[in-house]
Amino acid sequence: MKSLALLLDSEFHRVAKAEDISMEQLVSEVSILTEYTTRQIYNFRSGKWDIPSSILPVLCKRFNSLVLLNLLEDEIKEQPVVISDTDDIPQLSIETLGEICTHHYNLLDIINGGRDLDRNTLVEIEEKTERIVQRERALFRLLERAYERQQELKRGQA
Repeated sequence: MKSLALLLDSEFHRVAKAEDISMEQLVSEVSILTEYTTRQIYNFRSGKWDIPSSILPVLCKRFNSLVLLNLLEDEIKEQPVVISDTDDIPQLSIETLGEICTHHYNLLDIINGGRDLDRNTLVEIEEKTERIVQRERALFRLLERAYERQQELKRGQA
């Protein structure tokens, strides 16, 4: 999401100018608030790394602006997971269930100390969680369409 990185960078410039503070000072402050290094903050601003969604509320509060969340919301709306009626729904359901089981296994492994936990791992877990949720929502939309078809058939028979 390069556009989110560009907007983040422009927000840093806007706030630094509005508050008459140096960019270095603002980045340092945000680094403390988000618990990311100044180097990581730079990488988020430059688009080199994806911006973790967990820091967006902190940034919005610090910048006194919702533009980052608004852009993210617009981008999410544009990229829904699409599953058509012709797809192999049982196979997709089984694959999704497998992803969920693997995801939970990884979560439990981390919680029980079987794997090291760092910021990048948190970001990966959050992204995987979001992908699973999107797929589940797509399957639910199929269920809604099936329900609507049933209702139409019942109305047609009445």
